[in-house]
Amino acid sequence: MRSLLLASTLLLAGGSALAANDAATGHTFDSTWRVEIDASGKVTALEQETKVKPTLADPIEKAISKWTFDPGRVDGQPVATETTLYLTTLLEARDEGYAIRVESASTGGARDHMVAPTFPQAILRRVAGRPYAGLAVVLVTYDANGKVLTAEPVADVPQSDRALGRSAANAIKRWTFRPEMVGGHGVAASVYVPVCYQLEGSVTAMPSCPQWSPPDSHRSVDAAAGLVSLDPAAKLRDDVIGKML
Repeated sequence: MRSLLLASTLLLAGGSALAANDAATGHTFDSTWRVEIDASGKVTALEQETKVKPTLADPIEKAISKWTFDPGRVDGQPVATETTLYLTTLLEARDEGYAIRVESASTGGARDHMVAPTFPQAILRRVAGRPYAGLAVVLVTYDANGKVLTAEPVADVPQSDRALGRSAANAIKRWTFRPEMVGGHGVAASVYVPVCYQLEGSVTAMPSCPQWSPPDSHRSVDAAAGLVSLDPAAKLRDDVIGKML
């Protein structure tokens, strides 16, 4: 079985797994949130865009609603901003049940319309039925309306292949994005988009997707982590990494 995993599909799968078993402690899962912030950095509206079960999503939502952000600016002044928050959390076992710990949090634009990449035939012939997992990362720039301007494969990605990069970039050129909104206006941006290519072997399970660390970052990401914005308009002011929710 072949599979192309973008962030949205992995998040949906992760949400379903957690819905079936809330006690799956030790499990890292991702969620995506649409956040509206006022000029002081307080959250005024919050909406989950993934499908994590309410027993897990509710405490996360409660925590995010109390976080403060640095909003975007117009003429040097902070203004109301809409952004997307990408959150990775870890479910940890406790005597009384479980606790949720923040592993990573980032902000930026979001995907709007996606076209799935095709699996390169050269790789299908080369692996000949064996399990395979490869990661392509594409550096994308889009304008204030979310239209893609450029999409270039990133070099030096672990377990990648030029054919994967070309396939992902060709598909992403037909995507549209939902930009951050600052003072009611869209903001052009540059983002890294990870795309995982997986093949299930004839007798073995599908391998996990490789991870990758963006330049000047100590954080590893995979296709479940969402977009990685180079310079988001809104940024978290609070230090939430490692905090329990």
